[in-house]
Amino acid sequence: MDKILNENISNMQLIPLDLLNEENSLNIRIYIMSGNIPKMVKDIGVHFSKDLKNRLMNLSSSDKNKVLINKDDVKEYINICNSMLLKIINSNDRPKDTFTQVFDILETVYDTLSKNISKESIKEASKSSEYLSKFLESNPKISEVTIATLKKDLNTSIHVNNVQKLVAGFSSFIGIKAKSLSFIINSAFFHDIGKINIPDEILKKSGKLTDDEYKIIKKHTTFGYEILKKNNLPQEAEIAFTHHEFIDGSGYPNQLKGNEISTDSKIVQICDIYEALTGIRSYRNSLVNFAALELMIQDFFNRGKIEKNIFMDFLKFLNYNKIES
Repeated sequence: MDKILNENISNMQLIPLDLLNEENSLNIRIYIMSGNIPKMVKDIGVHFSKDLKNRLMNLSSSDKNKVLINKDDVKEYINICNSMLLKIINSNDRPKDTFTQVFDILETVYDTLSKNISKESIKEASKSSEYLSKFLESNPKISEVTIATLKKDLNTSIHVNNVQKLVAGFSSFIGIKAKSLSFIINSAFFHDIGKINIPDEILKKSGKLTDDEYKIIKKHTTFGYEILKKNNLPQEAEIAFTHHEFIDGSGYPNQLKGNEISTDSKIVQICDIYEALTGIRSYRNSLVNFAALELMIQDFFNRGKIEKNIFMDFLKFLNYNKIES
């Protein structure tokens, strides 16, 4: 029997139903809406039967591929996604639509865009994964590096996918068009590709990095630049190299200032910081959207580290209006 619980909808996460099956969802609670209240249809420790899946698939034509899970179960859900990704990319005979399948899975853990973002911006964000799939499938060398990155660390893969979608939506919002938009989407997706050369024990460390470890992880900007230049992607390489530079000269690797950093790199940087604070990870909880923006205002904007005009537009993009322009 379904359980009507006094659960707040803000504690729920919307996910596609088709990734769940009897074998992988034992430790996840599943809900549907009863009016404005989430109704539990499967508890932890209960198998997700075929009958229940069919029932949920037939709820409505618009929502049949989506269900709610408790946000406390998101880490378990990410583990499911990781297993499915590895199954696809470790196959000896990968399908031609490998990246379409990869982005379909990564999409399920994308949770950074506000509900209040304009429909047009969301439309651009949703199209970006389709564009990237086609780009990677037509560029075998960089696609192999991307596959290797996926294998190395799911959390980095989730992060760069979320950043590219944020960048796609934000860039559309501020009026970046067509060719320039496709370039900045590429750049956002590849901005951390240099982390493939960072040792696992540092890249996947959940605790605070030592000074020596931090020096090593900072090298990912240079590694990324070299990988992308080698693959004839010079513009993307420039953003991989500079996305940790701050306009006050306090960033790395070259302590660039102001206009020495491209506008595109500044856009990727702001989305990168925001996603790092709000994105879902398997090893930690995320900040809610406005709490992350408050932190960015305090630690980056007020200290003159990020471009004022771009950040003000980003706040408008996320419908945040608690700062004086």
